[in-house]
Parts: sequence; C-alpha cells; structure tokens
Amino acid sequence: MATPGHPPTASTSLVSFCVGELFHSFTDLEDKIKSYKEQAFCELWKRDARTIAAARKRMGRPMKEELKYYELKYCCIHGGQPFKAKGRGIRSTS
Repeated sequence: MATPGHPPTASTSLVSFCVGELFHSFTDLEDKIKSYKEQAFCELWKRDARTIAAARKRMGRPMKEELKYYELKYCCIHGGQPFKAKGRGIRSTS
C-alpha cells in the first residue's frame, strides 16, 4: 500500500484522470474523485462551477440533467490560486 510521500507500488496503482475523459453522470465522477482522494491522501474542493441550468440559459441547447455541472474545477485545499483579501484593513474602533 502507498504511504504519504512515497509513490505507489506496481500492485497499488493510483487512480488517475486523463484530459478529455468522459463520465456518463456526475455520480460516476464523484466516485472516481472519492477513490483518488482516499488513495492520494488529499482533499479537494469545488472552486469554480457552472450548473447545467445556468449553462442552458446562456446556450439554449439541450444538456443531460444528470451531469449536474456544465463546468467544474476542483482544487487541492493546499494549492491553487491564492485568495486575495477584499477588505482594506480599515475598521472603526470606538
């Protein structure tokens, strides 16, 4: 079994994803992501997403409802783009 910081052995290959890989439903994608998170000891979160309903309003073409998202970006909780504070650090004290 693979341990954190050590590559998996030949008998325990890590679940991987390919660019352009297709899934028949959002449940299929979630199952594969869950397996990846368990094997890679990482935590992912949904950073950016556009639902099928929102995409249909813009494009006006039929889409499969069971996909749930038209566009979805997962990021590691330890990586990705840094968050920028929207405040200016000014707070009134009284």
